Amino acid sequence: MDGTKDKSIEELKTLPEEVLEDLLNYAEYLKRQRERIKAFESKYGSFEALKEKILTGRHTWEEERDLFEWESIFTEIEKVRRIFKAKGED
Repeated sequence: MDGTKDKSIEELKTLPEEVLEDLLNYAEYLKRQRERIKAFESKYGSFEALKEKILTGRHTWEEERDLFEWESIFTEIEKVRRIFKAKGED
């Protein structure tokens, strides 16, 4: 992994300043999303536990809304991973 980090840092150094700013903003955004995931885990345990509760039993609107938000975070992060993976295969 260290080799990947070193190569990434070298590549980042070659990017224009405005692109770096966008990447940093996005990195901060992902950090906030990971913090939201941790908050959901603290509140509900696991994503699967909350999903099971909603699918099989009584639940509140807040729980359902949180599940949808939690799922959208996962979906977005996975989409970004696929984009980066595809870029790496070019």
